Amino acid sequence: MAPIEIVSFYVNDTSEILEVSFRFESDQEDEIREDFIDLSEVSKFGYKFENKKNLMEDLFEENEEDFFEDEEELEVNSNEIGSFLSEYYLIYPDKLPTPEMF
Repeated sequence: MAPIEIVSFYVNDTSEILEVSFRFESDQEDEIREDFIDLSEVSKFGYKFENKKNLMEDLFEENEEDFFEDEEELEVNSNEIGSFLSEYYLIYPDKLPTPEMF
């Protein structure tokens, strides 16, 4: 099972948690899954996600060309999160959150 859409994600550096909302192919459009995964689990899979808030602050200090480069980098990180979730739930299917209505 692979997430087809990462709705939102946030790396909470203080609590060292990846907060992610996503949908699977089998989910309805009005359903969403939310999970909170320790960053230590993320690193076990070889991934390292940075806090996006800090990246956004850096964008304001750079010129317009750099803005678009960093924006593409953020998209890659979303894809990386999708890859991580696919691997994570393949190994730990019992940790897959159930879909909830939103």
